[in-house]
Amino acid sequence: MKVYSFGAEHAPVILLLPGTCCHWKGNFGRVIPLLADSYRVLCISYDGFDETEHTEFPTILEETEKIETYIQEHSGGHIRAAYGCSLGGSFVGLLAARGNIHMDYGILGSSDLDQASPIAAKLQTNLLLPLIYLLPRLLANQTMAVYTAEPVADAIAVTCTAILFSVQFRKALRKLEEPAP
Repeated sequence: MKVYSFGAEHAPVILLLPGTCCHWKGNFGRVIPLLADSYRVLCISYDGFDETEHTEFPTILEETEKIETYIQEHSGGHIRAAYGCSLGGSFVGLLAARGNIHMDYGILGSSDLDQASPIAAKLQTNLLLPLIYLLPRLLANQTMAVYTAEPVADAIAVTCTAILFSVQFRKALRKLEEPAP
């Protein structure tokens, strides 16, 4: 695993975690210069993803441990925020659930949330974040708990969205049935 660092060394740290089979430059190359003006930006390049290394991606837990160790050694165990895209979002969830580092903000980006309606995305996020913290305390397998949080949040969000749609759809039908003025 490699960590690419940008910005002032003593500025608040933002950790960027790319998606599955994504190169860090492809995911974050355009935003790093904007963030580096105010933050120390740490961009992770996972084992097996970086062209300058001849490594293989081990397991998500092993890679998470490497990220935690780096943050503990180079940032005093504290970061201002972590943004994870797709696979990176799973890392954000694991970092939060394991509690080995302190992160002020965890931001999950995924195609599920990015392509959802604003209401559905907000609902999923508001359900997902508490589940990421709660389920690892209820289930013995922390990795499984983090991965379980998303489908549970999705199921609840779909149910709530269907109910809201049904109510709004009925209101719209009633309006159509009203005589024109």
